[in-house]
Amino acid sequence: MQIIKVWLRFVVVHRPACLTLPIQITNPLRARTLMPPVRPSRPSCTPGLHWLTTDDGSSTLLDTLLNECYHSGCGAVAESLVVYVKNSGTLQQLASGNPMRIFEVGLGTGSALLLTAALAEHFQTDLDYWAIEKRLLPHELIAELKLTQHLQPALSQNRFFASSEQVLELSAFDSLSNLEIHWAEIVRKIDRESMRACTPALNHSGQAESNLGSSQEMVSPYGHYREQLSSKVTLNLLLGDILLPETIQPARQLAGSFDAIYFDPFSPATVPHLWQLPIFDLMFGLLRPGGTLTTYCVKSSVRSLMQSVGFELQRISGPVGGKREVLLATKVVAGC
Repeated sequence: MQIIKVWLRFVVVHRPACLTLPIQITNPLRARTLMPPVRPSRPSCTPGLHWLTTDDGSSTLLDTLLNECYHSGCGAVAESLVVYVKNSGTLQQLASGNPMRIFEVGLGTGSALLLTAALAEHFQTDLDYWAIEKRLLPHELIAELKLTQHLQPALSQNRFFASSEQVLELSAFDSLSNLEIHWAEIVRKIDRESMRACTPALNHSGQAESNLGSSQEMVSPYGHYREQLSSKVTLNLLLGDILLPETIQPARQLAGSFDAIYFDPFSPATVPHLWQLPIFDLMFGLLRPGGTLTTYCVKSSVRSLMQSVGFELQRISGPVGGKREVLLATKVVAGC
């Protein structure tokens, strides 16, 4: 039978949101079965950002200019819980009552922050959470996230063990609703201090720009913001470019003390400078010996760079229905 090469546009599990790739098939009629899932979306209050309903019912944002999602279309909550909270060892550490210090690259909607904070409250474990974000989303968007409504499907599809016997139940996230409210209030406070609103930028004539197309042009606050998210969770927000010394300096002062890093920037194709040797060297330095870095990206070029700075790598299972493999990097120091 003749092999026919066709081009299909489909949604991939992780960033970028859409790619066009050649696929060889032996039967042209099968092409229709390979079409992408159609996921509901709606515009947000920010030009160029749309809310996308993912497969576990939770919402993520789609940057229509970059054509890239903030989370996996296969499940935003599932990705946060499996790739970061579970695979990093954070869940078991919090369940054991061990105080933790976490660093997140690419805060986005704050989903991983909120889910981790809820677990810290549930297990009554102190959490010092650091996150760096170049462009903080407006509080109006944060208030629309509503993670609490979409936890059950992710928990049903993926089994989470707080210990070898204890299965994580929905009740572990009882504080999530209040955390979401407080998180939106914190961002609103930052917006107010920076005099930012969820509106298009104005041109020199005072008219709204019509061709912004993306949140990337949105004015964003910058600096180091320290807030008490809850009784057990301290939040340190570093707003600005991670490549600028003044942005990352507060975290550098704590080098060697972070237990886990959630490495969740946009894809290497979109932000290649965040997937280079200096960044991974920085991440390695922030972690304590035995600390972990988790990410959705398993590209060979990324793995090679991580190994070159000293990380020991494992490809491990992703969420059910999502990416088959994700990455766990551990800081292994000789003699430790």
